[in-house]
Amino acid sequence: TGKMFLAVLHLLLLAVSPSLAANKGSINVEGYGEVWVIAPEWANIHVGDNGFTLNGNSRMYFAAWATDGFDAGAYWQTDLMDKRFSYSIDVSNVGCSCNAAAYFINMPGNNAGAG
Repeated sequence: TGKMFLAVLHLLLLAVSPSLAANKGSINVEGYGEVWVIAPEWANIHVGDNGFTLNGNSRMYFAAWATDGFDAGAYWQTDLMDKRFSYSIDVSNVGCSCNAAAYFINMPGNNAGAG
C-alpha cells in the first residue's frame, strides 16, 4: 500500500502543479529590442515575421529573456510614460461570441511597478 500511496500522491501532484511555460520565439520591439513570447505549453501560438498568432483558447506573455518557465522576474516591463506603444490586431477570424483582447497589466517582477 505504501507504493500505491506514492503513485497516487505523484499523480495528484501532477494534476495540481501549475502548467509549464514554453518559449515560443521572439519579436523585435522598435526602440527596445528583442522581447520573447512565453506561453503555457498547451497554448497554440505561432511566432514569426516579427509577429505572433494565437489560436483557440490561448494566452501569452512578453518576457525580457528567453525562458521556458514562468519566472516572476522574466516578465517584460517597460516604461510607457510619455511614450507610444502601437500594435495591430487582426480579429477577422474570430467567431461570434468569442473574446479576443489584449491587455497591459501589472505582473510580478524584479522591481514590480517600476516599468
